[in-house]
Amino acid sequence: KHKYKFWDTQPVPSIDEDVYMDGKVLVDKNTVVSELQSNLPEGLAWSTIDLENEDQIKELVVFLGNNYIEDDTSTFSVMFTKNLLLHILQRPDPSGSQAGIYVAIKDNDNNLIGFIYGMLVDIRLNGNELKSSEISLLCVDKAYRVSGLAPLLIKEATRLINQKGVYTSIYTGERYLPKPISK
Repeated sequence: KHKYKFWDTQPVPSIDEDVYMDGKVLVDKNTVVSELQSNLPEGLAWSTIDLENEDQIKELVVFLGNNYIEDDTSTFSVMFTKNLLLHILQRPDPSGSQAGIYVAIKDNDNNLIGFIYGMLVDIRLNGNELKSSEISLLCVDKAYRVSGLAPLLIKEATRLINQKGVYTSIYTGERYLPKPISK
C-alpha cells in the first residue's frame, strides 16, 4: 500500500495492479517526445560525460566512489576503477554502436552532482524479443539528495531513450519499486 511520490506519476504499473502484457509496447501515435530538457533548479545545469576525456572519467570515478551505493553504516560502498567504468559505459548496443546516454548535472562550480547512464538492449521476455533500454548508475551527490534531482535525471534519460524510439526500460534498485518483474 506504499505511495510513490515520483513513480505514481509515471507510465508504469502500480504495485497492486495485475498486468499481463506480451510483446511490443504500443505507443500512442500522437506521442510527441520533447526536444527540450526539463528545467533544473537555479545554479545547476545539464551536462554529459565525454568518454574520451580522461579528466571527466576520473571525475566520474571519484563521484561514484563517494556517492554511489553504500550500506546503512557507510562501511561498504561500490568502487569503480577507470577501466571497469569504461567497460560498463562502452558496451556496444544491439546494433554494434556505443550509443549510450550519459546524462550529468553540474553545479555553478562545474562539479558533478548527478549522473545516470542508459543503453539500448534487446531483451527476451516470455519468449518475445523487445527493444528496451537498460538504466544504470543513477547517482546524486549526498548533499543534493533532498533536492529532487533523481527524478529529473530519470525523466531526462527517459526523454533521450524515447527519442531513439524505445519506450521501455529495465533497471535495478536497492529499494522495492514498482512494478518488479524479478526480485
